[in-house]
Amino acid sequence: MTDIQGLRIVVAEDDELNLLIIMKTLQHAGHIGIEFPDGHLAWEYLCAHPTEVDIVILDKMMIQMHGLEVVKRMKEHPTLKNIPIIIQSGDAFPDKIKEALDAGIDRYITKPFEDFQLMEVVNEVAKQHGLGK
Repeated sequence: MTDIQGLRIVVAEDDELNLLIIMKTLQHAGHIGIEFPDGHLAWEYLCAHPTEVDIVILDKMMIQMHGLEVVKRMKEHPTLKNIPIIIQSGDAFPDKIKEALDAGIDRYITKPFEDFQLMEVVNEVAKQHGLGK
């Protein structure tokens, strides 16, 4: 099985180290990561480029517009509502995970996670949505 490559993935994460790790992981796997330190800036980018993004990875808890607010707005947008969303968070309580899944995300990955775990989730979501090469 070969990994999918060449996806354009928006990443919103307010922790600099986590953002760096995610971006390096995506780049190493052959993807184009578009990084933002908060949900608000990611939302602005998504609105300006709704057809240029394959997957969105959001931190659930951010100071400037948390991940679930971005999800809510995306699900109300005619184009963005179809983009797959992965939430990554240290919040591992079952009710919080269910809340995110009920909001319409595709996958929820809890921190800390290994690089290979993130890429497994990205590949699974991409395949489910018919993305990539």
